[in-house]
Amino acid sequence: MKGVLIICVLFVAACSDDPYDPALGPRNPRPGAEKYFTGRRDLPEDQKAALLHYKPCSQEFLSQLADVPSREVRSFVAANPSINESIMEKLIHDKEPGVRGYLARNPHVPRSVLLRLREDSDKNVRWGLPGNPNWTADDIRQMYRDRVTSPSVIARNPSAPSDVLQELSASTDYNILIALANNPSISRPVVLTLAKQKKPSIRKMITYNPTTPDDVLQSLTEDSDEDVRRDALLALQRRIRTEHKDRR
Repeated sequence: MKGVLIICVLFVAACSDDPYDPALGPRNPRPGAEKYFTGRRDLPEDQKAALLHYKPCSQEFLSQLADVPSREVRSFVAANPSINESIMEKLIHDKEPGVRGYLARNPHVPRSVLLRLREDSDKNVRWGLPGNPNWTADDIRQMYRDRVTSPSVIARNPSAPSDVLQELSASTDYNILIALANNPSISRPVVLTLAKQKKPSIRKMITYNPTTPDDVLQSLTEDSDEDVRRDALLALQRRIRTEHKDRR
């Protein structure tokens, strides 16, 4: 039965060749946006490149693209760091849930807009909202208690309150722990908890976290896993080089 299920899943994935709406995995708006841009030679090439790389764009350029037929391009507009409130107002009513989803996750969108998106009719838009860092600590704590999204979404939010992150560190769920390991706001107790995890990939991940104290990195240079030892040593060496550079 399990084999039949796997075959069915693979068949569905093969039949869905739309990168924006894949049967499995995250959305990819880039192919559709690039296709649209090939027919828009009137647009500045540097601005098109900036948009596709999530770099700041001019307000005029973003406004011009906020209602184009391509949902992929509108998604890039929704995710752009230069987006202003008038463009947000337009995109919050976009007919495509995927576009509103990109808006919900944009860290430059203010809390006032996030509160409106919390009433969105699409559950996937609402599901990604708690990952936005512009919520207050109390907002995030309440969303965590209300279980409005996966705990891993809360775990990776740098604005999540320390008590929630501490509670999440007691989880045995790999997705939650790896999200915590990537969060630059975790406390020393959480770092120490993660440094003792059985899975090497979690211990390895905290060597990349700028929050990890030097003494924890030093202890990880003696880890039982070769990759963890190597990456902990490299992290320490990078910090030493940075300190020497800053003293000059």
